[in-house]
Amino acid sequence: MDFSIETPRLILCPFVEADAPALAALSNDDAIARMVCSMPHPHAPLLAEGWILIQAANRARGRDAALAIFDRASHVLIGSVGAHGLSDGRCEVGYWVGRAHWGLGYASEALQALIAHVWRRCGGVTFSAGHFCDNPASRRVLEKAGFRPTGAVERRFSLGRACKVETVIMELEPGAPVQQRLAVA
Repeated sequence: MDFSIETPRLILCPFVEADAPALAALSNDDAIARMVCSMPHPHAPLLAEGWILIQAANRARGRDAALAIFDRASHVLIGSVGAHGLSDGRCEVGYWVGRAHWGLGYASEALQALIAHVWRRCGGVTFSAGHFCDNPASRRVLEKAGFRPTGAVERRFSLGRACKVETVIMELEPGAPVQQRLAVA
């Protein structure tokens, strides 16, 4: 399942081993690791390379699509977006962008493009996502994509914090009003 998604400002594509140094440099930031469940801190290049290889294996099995987010003009890596555990018409999405790229709408643009792509390829998928209670920016990204809170709050483990963190669970169902807007992305 190798593919690219292009938006007006971004290119989303699978990570390759050569991306490991840039991935490690960009993600080796405590402010990012604290807001993502599965990101270690510090994030050394060897860990980034191993993560990329694991993602390639998962993608080959058709379960996950962890994509690099590149700036379309400069082809600089700015973050990651992914759909994980695709089965039974459901999957979970996640995303992050490097601190220098916060507040520019890149996470929203990447997430909406990924959702539109999955809906075009797989049809009626229900997406879920969680955001840590102390991360209102992530909640806004999800709301812009049409996600709504389910009412569930879970305690999910954060590698960056080395503890469980209150996590609000949100969902986006097929046919949500935002689907029409995303379909043209």
